Amino acid sequence: IVGGASFEVTVRSGSRVELARSLATNGPEELVLTRGAVDCSVVPGGGRPKLAVVTPDACVVVKGTVFSVEVAKDGDGTSRT
Repeated sequence: IVGGASFEVTVRSGSRVELARSLATNGPEELVLTRGAVDCSVVPGGGRPKLAVVTPDACVVVKGTVFSVEVAKDGDGTSRT
């Protein structure tokens, strides 16, 4: 997934990701990750956050960095990020 020149996301095999529209005016692009993992590279710059990765129990919002987010199941079936 490429967001213009501002970010790139690699979706790992077996993952489930949906693109969502931010509810905030000039808000970040949102990815909803419900299973698996994504590797993200966001070009620094600008005043507003560029990318948000939303999981069942967390929301990672960034302006510029390289990071990964993974959703896994605990032994009882509970999702954790």
